[in-house]
Amino acid sequence: MDQCLDLISGTHDFASFEASGSRDKSITTGRGSVRTLQEAVLNRITKNELQFTFTGDGFLRHMVRNIVGTVLEVGKGRKTVEEFEIILAAKDRSVASATAPAHGLFLKTVHYK
Repeated sequence: MDQCLDLISGTHDFASFEASGSRDKSITTGRGSVRTLQEAVLNRITKNELQFTFTGDGFLRHMVRNIVGTVLEVGKGRKTVEEFEIILAAKDRSVASATAPAHGLFLKTVHYK
């Protein structure tokens, strides 16, 4: 799981992790589904409790939950790190795993420039 999070740190096109219908693709914003993650970290609180922390310049609708859902599949051995890398590169939401539930998900801080 840590290897997957290392793969998504930096600037990437996160279309594979974007909820369908989350933005009007006919409007060109120049940024599309490209975002920069400065931090993508997993902390193991207990054997059954994980804490994911993401810091970035912006997030697509359900992006974090979709990433977590796919990373958890890797952690369960249902997908490999290599498959995760292929999913990221595909820019196709249909190849990623199910959306993780929103239980325990919260926005901690917003910084404006």
